[in-house]
Amino acid sequence: MTEQQKTPICPHCGSHDIVFDAAARWSDEKQEWELSSTHDNTTCDDCGSEFDAPDWIKRGQDPSIYVFDASGHGYLEAGWWVRAADAPGGLIGPLIAEENAEVEQTRLMDRRNRLFNCCTNCLPPDWSQFSFITIGGCKDDPDDPGHTLGLCSDEEAEFWTVYARHKEPDSGEAITDCKTKAEAEAVAAELSKLSALPIGWPSAVEA
Repeated sequence: MTEQQKTPICPHCGSHDIVFDAAARWSDEKQEWELSSTHDNTTCDDCGSEFDAPDWIKRGQDPSIYVFDASGHGYLEAGWWVRAADAPGGLIGPLIAEENAEVEQTRLMDRRNRLFNCCTNCLPPDWSQFSFITIGGCKDDPDDPGHTLGLCSDEEAEFWTVYARHKEPDSGEAITDCKTKAEAEAVAAELSKLSALPIGWPSAVEA
């Protein structure tokens, strides 16, 4: 079986521009210097890191899909794939960890804005006070700016709201507004799983 060809890269930034300390000897036969040995010390020309040995990837593989290690820790365990040129000196562990935290916070806020944009601070309500989830078509009240009219038909609706209801259908709390009915149905299904509440009348979505 043919041995798989590999390429050395910097374990800190993923660069291919690494150099080994080495020794060369003059060949009288070939009339040129020949590499006689390499030493353990290795340097990355891109980020300036010094290390005992490089990491290895398959030849031809893009370093951007390599999970870089630093100080024995995988800084990209959360799924970050980067290449050395993405930042001056390469992206090293602490910077990646910081950016991971910022991205995770952004993802969390995006999810809250999608699921709870009618709730205070976009935080979920106390589900224990509700009995089921519904959706309803809504539109802006032309006679009272700033207010909306609910229970609109699909033809009249300008947007759709997902509600958490008490036992009576007309008593409850608006949880989030959606631009389309399909989006509202998907959100209602997600909130139903999240809250363990069934989806009920007047929603057309089945639990």
